[in-house]
Amino acid sequence: MLKSNFVVILRTLTREEFNSFVEFVPWALHQEPSKREEAVKLLDILIGYFPEFNHPSLTSKKIFKKMFPDKDYVDLKIDKIMGSLTKCLRMHFLTLRYLEPKNEFDHLLEICQFHKEKGLSARYQQSFRQLENHFSQNHPHSLDQTYKNYQIEYERLDWQSMANDHKTDINLANTVLALQRFADVNMFDLLIRYALQLKFVKLEIPAQVHSKIQTLFNQSEVFPDPLYQTYHAIFKIFYAPKVTHRDFGTCLTLIRANEKVFDYDTLYTLHVTLRNLCIILINQGDRDLKYTLFELQKQSIESGFQFYKGKISTSSFISVVINALEVKEIEWTHDFIEAHKDLIIGETTDKIYFRFCWAQYLYHHGQYEQALDFIPQNLKEITYILAARRLEIKAFYEYDFEVSVFKAEAFRTYVSRLPNYNFPKETMNYNMNFARFIIQIQQMPVGVKERAYRVIERIAERQYVSDREWLYEKARLRGNLEPEEVETIVQQTPVLEEQFEEKEGK
Repeated sequence: MLKSNFVVILRTLTREEFNSFVEFVPWALHQEPSKREEAVKLLDILIGYFPEFNHPSLTSKKIFKKMFPDKDYVDLKIDKIMGSLTKCLRMHFLTLRYLEPKNEFDHLLEICQFHKEKGLSARYQQSFRQLENHFSQNHPHSLDQTYKNYQIEYERLDWQSMANDHKTDINLANTVLALQRFADVNMFDLLIRYALQLKFVKLEIPAQVHSKIQTLFNQSEVFPDPLYQTYHAIFKIFYAPKVTHRDFGTCLTLIRANEKVFDYDTLYTLHVTLRNLCIILINQGDRDLKYTLFELQKQSIESGFQFYKGKISTSSFISVVINALEVKEIEWTHDFIEAHKDLIIGETTDKIYFRFCWAQYLYHHGQYEQALDFIPQNLKEITYILAARRLEIKAFYEYDFEVSVFKAEAFRTYVSRLPNYNFPKETMNYNMNFARFIIQIQQMPVGVKERAYRVIERIAERQYVSDREWLYEKARLRGNLEPEEVETIVQQTPVLEEQFEEKEGK
């Protein structure tokens, strides 16, 4: 069977795209009659094998025989024809993409520059007015808009430079300000992403990046527009010494206040940022925000901000499922999984992400043995591996206590090696504290309230603990405490700063 890049790309095309390409080839090769004839012949053969192109008869030798029945086989001849078709395919889809309506701004800018190069002053002025009108009418506040605004100001500068009478600044000041706004807003966006990445990976911030962060953080003067002010405020939240519940409220207020002036992509990005900020605070022990996060996720699903081009990322899918189960929305979770299980970006052939989430659902539904059957063993991402192991311990705790003791000890040993994965201390504490406290709960005598009280207090004083509510509940049940007693202990216990203790397990 053919195994060229050309065939690999063909397999991704719809019937409409493939037919469009077939019609394009004769035009693209009109100046090379021999190449055009050979390319058309090959396409005539391939049309019959759409869309898989994996029939045993699709070999270079058999195709050559069909195309040139009276000639001896020439090695690499079919490969050369496919090389020409690959160039046509690239030209065809680049052209189609460029001509899409969403690129109309670029089309108008190109026309302006064409008229300018040809010295057509009146035509240039007319086309530039069209460009300005299009921009003002079709571009809500967005990261992309800041760049287009800079392009307009630079184009105006370039035009005025051609007839510089040294009486004005030829639009230099406006161009500088537009460039600064474009650079700063996009810098804020990237540095917010960087701050989130630092929550999951231990990274050494380069000196120049650190200096830039400090400069922007201390910057007091801001551009008077909603996009700049929103991104600047969120950037400062993420690089403050400590993120608080109040910061979350500020972030939420800013985004909601500007929803009508931001474009979809900007709102999508900001909603992702908002949900991540919420998760950070939940991981720090802010229990009430789980319900806020659930409402945010529901709203994002309904408005489309939980999806990218109609599909949902693995992390978003898993986050929605886990948090919905945490707030006891069991049947809602079931419906969500069923409705979106075929829309997961990056799902594997054996459905490991669906199985992981379905195991979570089964566990919260009280079907512990079935949950253990669904937990995938071949997850690659260390974050999901840790989550799967914690779920396994919890399921065995409910189903087979003796096995859970063995699993918890093995998990503690595994977590003690996390520094080898270059994780930040928050992630290591998050998992080591779970291992530490589940072992303490397993060792507790049933009915000894004082022991349960001490364990709950220790959990509450830790800033990062995975499955905190579950640990509280198991300690409460073993100590025969009332829910109100647990709540009182938690509220009265101050949260302590902590460092990752690699060998800690006492």
